[in-house]
Amino acid sequence: MLGGGLFALLDDRVGDIPVWVYLVAVTPALLVAVIPSVLAVVQGRKAIQLGRPDGKVPAVTGAAIGAAIVVIDLLMFIGG
Repeated sequence: MLGGGLFALLDDRVGDIPVWVYLVAVTPALLVAVIPSVLAVVQGRKAIQLGRPDGKVPAVTGAAIGAAIVVIDLLMFIGG
């Protein structure tokens, strides 16, 4: 919603979309989506270091979700 709202505000709907519009719109949206994944990885690794091997689950899950969000967004940029 954040990226789409910024994109709608910045897009003049004339011709091709400039790269800067896409970057300005997608950067805050990516940060909002990826920060929880990064925190899951950090906290999961911290749990592993403190002797809790089950911390691997949130670490791997957070990394996978964060990577998927970035890859999907890049594919939308390339294909869009």
